[in-house]
Amino acid sequence: MRAELAHGYMLSKQNKLGQMQLQLLALILVIPVWGLWLQPEYSGDLFGPLLAIIASSAGGVVVIDKVAKATGIRSLSALGWLYILKITLVLFFVLQYWSPFVNQNINYGFDPQRYYVESIYLLNNGFETVAGQSLRNVGIRYYYAVQMFVFGANPIGPAMVNTFVSLMAALLVTTVFIHITSQKRHILLLLGLLLIIPETVWFDSITGREAIVTASLVFIILGMSSLLLGFMKRGISRWWLSVVPFAIVALLLVRPVMLLAAIASIALISILVAFSMRRFMRASLLVAILGGFAVGVPTLTEAVGSSTFTYDSYLGSITSGATSTSQLWTASSIGKLFVPTNIFESLLYIPIRMIAHLLAPLPNIDIFWETPLYIQHLVAVVSASLYVGLMPKVFSSAYYALRYVEYRGLLIMLLPLFVILVAVAWGQPFIHERYRIMVIPFLVSSALLPGPKGSLTTVIGFLWYGFLLMGSILYVGYKLF
Repeated sequence: MRAELAHGYMLSKQNKLGQMQLQLLALILVIPVWGLWLQPEYSGDLFGPLLAIIASSAGGVVVIDKVAKATGIRSLSALGWLYILKITLVLFFVLQYWSPFVNQNINYGFDPQRYYVESIYLLNNGFETVAGQSLRNVGIRYYYAVQMFVFGANPIGPAMVNTFVSLMAALLVTTVFIHITSQKRHILLLLGLLLIIPETVWFDSITGREAIVTASLVFIILGMSSLLLGFMKRGISRWWLSVVPFAIVALLLVRPVMLLAAIASIALISILVAFSMRRFMRASLLVAILGGFAVGVPTLTEAVGSSTFTYDSYLGSITSGATSTSQLWTASSIGKLFVPTNIFESLLYIPIRMIAHLLAPLPNIDIFWETPLYIQHLVAVVSASLYVGLMPKVFSSAYYALRYVEYRGLLIMLLPLFVILVAVAWGQPFIHERYRIMVIPFLVSSALLPGPKGSLTTVIGFLWYGFLLMGSILYVGYKLF
């Protein structure tokens, strides 16, 4: 009997530790199926797409298992199956919606579509840029052109790279979450949501800026904050620091102005979370270095792309939106009401525009099925509905972190959420759901943080849904009258 018990224990242990091996074995069977799926689209030129799929899927399964072992939560390894499902969804989005769209002979007005076409042009032109382009526009083309150089001029390679990079960011969020909460509760739900939220899957599938900017913000903010707060001496691998320089370069290339939001988040975390003079001095040095990079962006853009990008021109666009967006909405559009025309309005509208960015396109749930990319509106509606349910928990966690000193560590997730939302709400005239992608990792993790239980949470939920109900009534009344 003792031998049978020992044998059963060893089998159980092997099965528990063998998730990665099982998933890699499954990929041996699944990858050829994916290849047959791609065959009609790429005929004989399958090497590049299949190489990207193999690298992304196998690499993802391995790193999920590594993080599961490093954090001591072995059940995380099971989410490798969810990651394989996500790759299947990404391939579906690419083949069903994205690939037909970018291959049309139409006017390329949609930014990710234009990035795809011009990345191929940049690749075929020997990576020679056109004079007058800003680094923030040339940078995203370089980013995807390099991937196409490795995996071929097709949309599969960029989609697989985006998917893997987003996974790495989700794993860092999960690792820091475990450290600051010291609990295993919600961990599987956190990583699962970060992997499979519909609009993040969609934006991983296309050649946009959202995936790389979101991941870069996570790497810079959480990587640097963990270093400053000493977490990397107590359970968080220093290997995460190796991705920070690449994240800084990527952010400078793709959306340099968001480096300011990263700097502000790190500065606030260093002051409000376990403040000490020694830590403050380290943070000041780090912020000064990152600030030097940010200040040097205009000079860098001019040297590399012969560009005229400057911060004053960017800030000027904040209050010039009324003219540039006049043709985007109808006369009765709610979004048009909150386009600022001066600096005072741009500040006054920040709270309502923060909420609008999270809830867009709600309450409009009409799906224009005839449009080529109706899927983007569909995933935005589904995702925004999820965010509506998460917000009361976010407010509860924020109260918990501010009310009790021992829970100030929770601000590591909460502060970047609100700082980036403020930057998005103030930094451009549009209310567009794709801009909120940058805050989703912090939003989901903030919603799952510990918070007060009982009457306070009920009151917060009541106030939140009451606010939404009142807003819906005003929306209907405005539209009717």
